[in-house]
Amino acid sequence: MGCKCGNCKGKVKRGFKVVKDECRKHPDIEIKLPKTLETTALGAAYLAGLKVGFWNNLEEIVNLKQYQELFEPQFSEEDITRRYNGWKKAVEATRVFKREND
Repeated sequence: MGCKCGNCKGKVKRGFKVVKDECRKHPDIEIKLPKTLETTALGAAYLAGLKVGFWNNLEEIVNLKQYQELFEPQFSEEDITRRYNGWKKAVEATRVFKREND
């Protein structure tokens, strides 16, 4: 079962300090916390190195990935489903509220 939020791909990529608790908010997927949290700057450096020939291809860059921590799923399938259904109810409740006050 993958994450149902629709935004993440199982990896945490951000240009700011990541709080580990955020990684624990997604109990249904494996999340790899990168060793280098400034991934935007790192990506720019990789592209510059590729352009000047420091790396021969993207595969060389992909093989450089390093992770400082791995967050593995901690909840049962039943618990994940229960939490997801609760989230859907909360979202629907906000939609109903919005419609009533338009």
